[in-house]
Amino acid sequence: MAQIEFDEGTGTFPYFIVLLYGIFLLVITYFLWPKSKKRDDRGSECQCGPCCQKRNKVEKRWTVDKLFKIIRYLVLLVCWLFLFWLIYWAVPQEPVGESEEWDLFKTLVIDREATVSQIKKQYRLLSMNHHPDKGGDPEVFTKVAKAYEALSQEEARENWEKYGNPDGPTVELLHLV
Repeated sequence: MAQIEFDEGTGTFPYFIVLLYGIFLLVITYFLWPKSKKRDDRGSECQCGPCCQKRNKVEKRWTVDKLFKIIRYLVLLVCWLFLFWLIYWAVPQEPVGESEEWDLFKTLVIDREATVSQIKKQYRLLSMNHHPDKGGDPEVFTKVAKAYEALSQEEARENWEKYGNPDGPTVELLHLV
């Protein structure tokens, strides 16, 4: 039976932030987007001097309203562009803890049907090339050494073939938000 552990380092936090910001932006856009207004027919308006002056003042005021309207649209546009950037930023984030399966045979560059003597011979060759004291990569050397230990010991090899891990069964993590 698989055990379930809560893992806080799943990398789902960026998705949560995008979701909250997206909901917030939808609500703000709904309230800031202007409602459509029906224009009155200008022919039925009074054409006397004071009424015309009053309409001209109102129309001049409309230019200020148009400026605020343009600013409002620009702010909304910038906010939506920021949301798209957040989505772009969040999507390539790889969840923490997910890794590809470790293939011991690929690490030692041998066939799956290799004998213990072939494994030992290949380990000696790779360990000479990758040993840190001889200018090799310490990470590669560590992987080669672990692969050799796992394949040279009968119990570890059986565990790797059965469970995919030389140490035996491991805890399966379910990433809960």
